[in-house]
Parts: sequence; structure tokens; C-alpha cells
Amino acid sequence: MDIQEKFHKENKRYAKNLVEIEKYKLEYHRGIVYLEIQSANEKAYRAISLPAESITARVFAFDTGKGGYYEMEGEEVSEYVLGALNYIRKQQKDQKLIIIASSVMLIILVVLGIRISIRFMGDKNRSAFGSFFLSLLPLIWATQVLNSLNPDVYISSTLTLLSGLSVVASIVALIWGTVWVFRRASGEEEPTVLGLFGITVVTSLFSLVVLVDTYNKYY
Repeated sequence: MDIQEKFHKENKRYAKNLVEIEKYKLEYHRGIVYLEIQSANEKAYRAISLPAESITARVFAFDTGKGGYYEMEGEEVSEYVLGALNYIRKQQKDQKLIIIASSVMLIILVVLGIRISIRFMGDKNRSAFGSFFLSLLPLIWATQVLNSLNPDVYISSTLTLLSGLSVVASIVALIWGTVWVFRRASGEEEPTVLGLFGITVVTSLFSLVVLVDTYNKYY
């Protein structure tokens, strides 16, 4: 609560999640195992905490709209606990489906690239295939970011470095493939390899959009 007041004085609003108040070095009390800011705006906020030593479903809240700190009772406890459980289960199910779909897509792209490269590989097409396979690396990272990152995830220096390298790889893949387009020689394989270059453009732009948007949202 003290940190929320400090945050409000500096930003004219209350913090919406724990990441926003990370610089205040918030540490859980040894009796608290869970803390969540449910909602916040310029004038009010609501936060939930669960105690470690409780053997029953005791849930505590601080709600400026209800006069401050209090312990939930009766239906409010069951509604919160059941609602939170159902929300977590739905998130896990949706995330699993997204991970399966993105994995299938990546496997299809890899198999497609390998088959075309085996059939049409030559000195004049190496840049096209190189840029395609290079674009898959940031695509893999972008799908992981899209599936896993949220406002409550701590953005470490490692995550920042990987995202930066992925952005660079996407740009290099675009430039590499574009140079090949302007220098290519006509041939029977041209439509197929050009199609592969089109995929390179799409995957690289997708990775760039996802990573740049993620940077704007969470960094």
C-alpha cells in the first residue's frame, strides 16, 4: 500500500501490476505466498493476497472502493478462488493450442524449405535459401514471445538480448533475400524460389512486428 501511494504521487495513477512497481523492490512478507493487483486507475485500485500459513481458503483484499483492507468472506471467497482457477485453466488450454499450431506451422516451413533447397540448390540460389532459413530463427523466438510473454513476466537482460538479436536477424534476412532478387538469373526454378523468398518476407515482417510491439508493451 505504501508503494502504491509512492507510485501514485509520481505517476498520478495507481500501478496496474507488480512489474510497474518493480523499482521499489517489493518483497513478499514471509507469511504471504501470492499477491495480485486486480484493477487500478487514477483514483482507486484493488489488490488480493493469500497467506502462507492458512489451511483454509482465506483471501485478503485492499480495495479503495470498499474502504481499504479487509478479509473476504462467504461467497466472495468462493467466487474469487473458483474464478481464478477457471481463468488459469482456460489460459493454459489456449496457450497449449497456440503452441501446437505454431509448432506445426514451423515444421511445415522447415520441411518446405528443405525440399525446395534440395531440388533447386545451386550457387545462384544460395542467398535465397540462406535468407529463408535465417528468417526462421527470429520466427521461432517471436512465436515463443507471443505465446509466453505478459505484463507480469520479468524482462531480463537475456530476454532483451535474444529479442534484439532476433530483430537483427530478421532485418538481415530481408536484406539478404532482397539482394538475391535483384541479382537473380532467370530459370525454370525461378517461380518456386521466388515463392520461398515471399515466405521469407512474410516471416521476417511478422517477427519484426511481434518483437517491436512486445518491446513497446512490456519493456
